[in-house]
Amino acid sequence: MRTAILAYLVTESKKHQSELESNLKLYQATGVASYLLDAFRDSVKFETIAEIRLEQEDTPENRRIMQDRTSIRLQIETMAREACRTTTSLAA
Repeated sequence: MRTAILAYLVTESKKHQSELESNLKLYQATGVASYLLDAFRDSVKFETIAEIRLEQEDTPENRRIMQDRTSIRLQIETMAREACRTTTSLAA
């Protein structure tokens, strides 16, 4: 009897541990996705500001800043999409 109870408790404990690990991965991925979404929003703002500056004064420096801001936004967008894919696959 005790062996059966112990085996049951071990099985349940392993299942619970697996669920906790899965949830932790999901929470971590979700947190990263949330952070990247905020970073993406900020990058869009900075890119827009750079675009306005470039429209007001077309200089090599403003063009470089615009290119940098666009590059940063695209990198963040790529990372955010990957984080969302990871979150979705972990949730499944």
